[in-house]
Amino acid sequence: GIHKFHLFMRQFDTVTIVIVHRDPVDHFVSLYTELHSKGDVAFPDFLFRSMGGFLLDNPVLDVHWLVQKYATVFGLDNVVIVDYDGVKSAGKDIAEVLLCEVIGVPCNLLQQSTLELFNSSQNQKW
Repeated sequence: GIHKFHLFMRQFDTVTIVIVHRDPVDHFVSLYTELHSKGDVAFPDFLFRSMGGFLLDNPVLDVHWLVQKYATVFGLDNVVIVDYDGVKSAGKDIAEVLLCEVIGVPCNLLQQSTLELFNSSQNQKW
């Protein structure tokens, strides 16, 4: 798994592993809502029957385990943890934080270019 991923990623000069940490209960409520939007399965049934084994046997839910695993292979300096709930509490968009703050896309330039494009399209006569 992770070692094959590491071998694949060696072709790139810089690799940053981004781990988005989210409260597990909120995450499972969201997952339930996405998978069972019609209400065909009660949440307790979903949680204990469908996800019981996943919850008990899955180390991926342990952020400390994830960080240690990736830091061992890629180096701690190449691992970034984003607090999903903290981003939401700050009133920010998770995609914008990942793109602009973590990856470093110059979002202020993108927003300005998008605004200029929008304004120029409004001034065109059809």
